[in-house]
Amino acid sequence: GDFKPISQEAYQQAAASGKPYVFFVKADWCPVCKREMPILESLMKDPAFKDYTILVVDFDANKKAVEMLQVEHQSTLVVMRGNKDIARATGLTDEAAIRALLLKAA
Repeated sequence: GDFKPISQEAYQQAAASGKPYVFFVKADWCPVCKREMPILESLMKDPAFKDYTILVVDFDANKKAVEMLQVEHQSTLVVMRGNKDIARATGLTDEAAIRALLLKAA
């Protein structure tokens, strides 16, 4: 898998690819986000997630994207394929739970 900062271009590429992608809405000050990031980094090295893209959204700096995603809290994962919202969760810090969430778009 791959990590990219959110941008209109990155979003359009991910949506058009037909492959799974995930919005990771995070904040630098968030302790839960700090626990999620190494789990996501580890999972993206797993062959099961080789086609995934993680689009990183700064909760504080990118209010437009946060609003578009209808996210109310940092530490939110929004799993997508195309323009379809497959699954979402906030505050997951268990690797097995994050894996299961991401696999919903496989």
